[in-house]
Amino acid sequence: MLTNTQDFLDVGLGILTAGARKLHVLLATYNNVAGYKSGLVETDKEGLAIQVQNGNLFYSPLTFLIHLPDSRLARVGAEMMDHEAREAQSALEANLVIEDQEGVEFLAVVYAGLSAFHEAVELAHKLKEDRPAAKVVVVTCDCDLTNKTRELMPMLKRKELDAVVVTHECGGRATMRNIMEKVVSDWPVPIRVPV
Repeated sequence: MLTNTQDFLDVGLGILTAGARKLHVLLATYNNVAGYKSGLVETDKEGLAIQVQNGNLFYSPLTFLIHLPDSRLARVGAEMMDHEAREAQSALEANLVIEDQEGVEFLAVVYAGLSAFHEAVELAHKLKEDRPAAKVVVVTCDCDLTNKTRELMPMLKRKELDAVVVTHECGGRATMRNIMEKVVSDWPVPIRVPV
């Protein structure tokens, strides 16, 4: 499913988590989940484990070059942003430890923005490949959306991803927080009975 943030929060997330009795949710972003540090999040909800893994990307002051009219300087700024995002993605992955538990369903939400898009999508793909029963969601901003969907749509069709959420928020920090908080507020997820 390719969806916007609100539709995912209202419908899509519930579909992916419906019927789960025990659920481990991973939120992985080379940026950060707004207001949350890396590690387990206290939920006070039986059967629900939330794990945040931040890359803690904060661009260096020189990345302002991307906004300058001189195209050479803008390219340098963009290259610096991409490099810093890839470094943050590498740090995220180096620190990522997931303890698989029998009988616990797994939902991974991975942010893949403009700067480290391919690396983040590769992480999402690896999570699904390592855990075929897992539900894997990619959250992406709408920057360069045509090229992003060109890569993500075939992955959805091949069921290598379960959903792609497109947000207007560059960096996805609040979007990732909103997804996490929606999982917590809706837990336990009611079992959907077909009508």
